[in-house]
Parts: sequence; C-alpha cells; structure tokens
Amino acid sequence: MKYGELNLGQIEAIVNKLGGMAGVQRFLAGECTVAPKEPPTLPKPRIERTFKLTLDYSMAPADMLRATKCDYIYQWMLEHCPGLKGTGRVEVTANLIDMGGYWTRNESLAAIDALGLVRTPDNAALWTLSKDHPDLQCEIWVVDPETVWQDENGNPCVTCLGGRPGERSARLDRVESRWVRRNLVLALSK
Repeated sequence: MKYGELNLGQIEAIVNKLGGMAGVQRFLAGECTVAPKEPPTLPKPRIERTFKLTLDYSMAPADMLRATKCDYIYQWMLEHCPGLKGTGRVEVTANLIDMGGYWTRNESLAAIDALGLVRTPDNAALWTLSKDHPDLQCEIWVVDPETVWQDENGNPCVTCLGGRPGERSARLDRVESRWVRRNLVLALSK
C-alpha cells in the first residue's frame, strides 16, 4: 500500500466523511471534490464602552480581588491569584469589546489585536473595573481572556465577572469555553 501510515480506522473515517461508498464512487468519478474548510468567520467585534481606571499595584492580588466586594468570589481564586505585573499607581483606559456573537478565547485575543488594543498584563484592570463600577456586573459580564489561571483540578481558566440584579460574582471559566454575546471582553488602550 502506498500510504502505509494510514490505519483501517482512518481509512474508514475518510470513507464516512465522503458519505460512505456511494460518496467514494462519486469522488473517484470526479463528480465531487474535497476543498479546504473555510475558517470560521470572526464575529464583528466593536468597542462598546470605555472607562478610565487607576490601578493600585500596592495591593496584593487577593486584596485587590477582595476590594471588588463581589457577593460571591470563588474561594480558590483568593488563595491562588496569579501575580500582578505592575508597580505603583497606573492610569489606564479600559475597553469592553462586544464580540457580536458567540466567541472563544482565541477569537477574543484576535479581536483585541485587530482593534489596535492591548491585552491586559494581569487581572488588576478587571478587579479595579469591578470595584469602581459595581453596577456594571449586574448588567453585563466581563471576561479577561489574557490572564490564565489553574483551577484546583489543574485546568487552565480565565477570570470572569458576572452577576444579576443585586448580585455580583468573580469566577473562573475554562479556557476552551465558548461565551455568549452578553460576556464582554476586557482590553486596554495603547
């Protein structure tokens, strides 16, 4: 056999993808072709809101998270916060991106780059946004797609602020999650 590295399971999968033996016959007869799959079209991201924030890096990460005064904070987060990368007090412009539909972490990172924004170096902007604009979380949810944590099972996760009327929360979502439009993406201006 010319392609000996293929096993019978892979050959069967190819036959199934072609629609069974009838599809194989149509393919061999030149009645159909195989074309590369088009990459998924990215949602149409846009900046929905912009906020001026003062990040206070004199605080420890867990204290910065506690300062959000969220009604619910996933306890693991307080004990396992990734370190902060800044020092002193830093003025930033935070942007919330509406991705225009369902989205993944990689799509959000591509949107940040395409909009000419900067990925957050750590969760300081997310915690400050929550502390300074508490009503925001009752209206929309915010995801910081850049800073990756490990949960107690070792799964890579990103941080999310959420809530509903009268309740605010900070939690971790798995990196491979797919988010709905209600979840806005956090990025900084250059």
